[in-house]
Amino acid sequence: MKIVILTNGTRGDIQPLIYLGQELHRTGCEVVVVASENFALMIEKEGLIHHSMPVNMQEYMETEEGRLWMKKLTGNPFVLISEIKKMIPRLARATLNAYWTACQGADLIITTTGALGDIYIKNHLYVPLVEVHLQPLEPTCEFAYPLINFPNNFKILNKFSYFYFEWILGQMFRKSLNTWQKETFGSVLKYKGGPFAERRRSSDLKLGAYSSVLIAKPWDWPENYHICGSFLSSEEDYTPEPKLKNFILSGKAPVFIGFGSMIITNPDKLAAIIKKIVMNTDERIIFARGWSSLDIVDIPDRLLVVQAVSHKWLFPRMAGIIHHGGAGTTAASLRAGVPQMIFPKTADQPFWGKKVHALGIS
Repeated sequence: MKIVILTNGTRGDIQPLIYLGQELHRTGCEVVVVASENFALMIEKEGLIHHSMPVNMQEYMETEEGRLWMKKLTGNPFVLISEIKKMIPRLARATLNAYWTACQGADLIITTTGALGDIYIKNHLYVPLVEVHLQPLEPTCEFAYPLINFPNNFKILNKFSYFYFEWILGQMFRKSLNTWQKETFGSVLKYKGGPFAERRRSSDLKLGAYSSVLIAKPWDWPENYHICGSFLSSEEDYTPEPKLKNFILSGKAPVFIGFGSMIITNPDKLAAIIKKIVMNTDERIIFARGWSSLDIVDIPDRLLVVQAVSHKWLFPRMAGIIHHGGAGTTAASLRAGVPQMIFPKTADQPFWGKKVHALGIS
């Protein structure tokens, strides 16, 4: 059985889908993951097939244009949408072509929140589609669209917010999708309310990859939507670098600081803050650079800077975790049972920050 997984976004968006592919591969399935080149090694290491998508978010974020783009992003969803809209003409065609090519001969397609064009590919190939969402994007009266930062005591507005942003996203991508369909299929499929509305109306299996402790299934969600928990790596064979292992064993439990795939727009300021924490407290700090270009010179003895590390292995060994509130990092922190502090920047990060704080665990 050939399963094709369509991904997009940053490491936090893609890594959970690789873990899902890993488990599917264990059952004997041929699993193809469509992702940019910077994820090729991670994918192939798990025995999966990497299909290249020529849109590398990490590479883009490291350019001057990418840094300016990140500076504009705030908790305001309209700013986020406006900035994404500017990128669409350059990224859409390459992404859609990669998805279409990879899906040839597929028995099943697994898609995620922003996988552009998946519903058109499904309907042209007559292949079943399974949706995997790292955020709760099914309309409900219980809380607003996760990118909107307002009180959730307005039930009618809560539900309307999903349809509204669904429509906005459809309008954003409409021109690019129609052009691609015309070039690829010779005709254009049009759906009432747009492609995201059509996908929502489908009876395909939909999985919410987050904990039901954080979000219990709302009463007004459809039967084909299931909350299944976060996808985390098995990683039983993970071996930390000696420098990291020795640092952890050499004193009291450290505090982890890391902001995942968020680009640090003022790295010198953050470096100074981290050094100040170390110098003015007796805490030991592990700082994960992630996608930032942060460089700390004259590193104190009680500070260790790492590039990337297994959260599953590291977090249970920490005294505390300070992070950006991405879905995957939040889930790994919760599973480790360690106090966490969230500094959200954009997208769904404020939503997860509020959720864990409301439970009294952050």
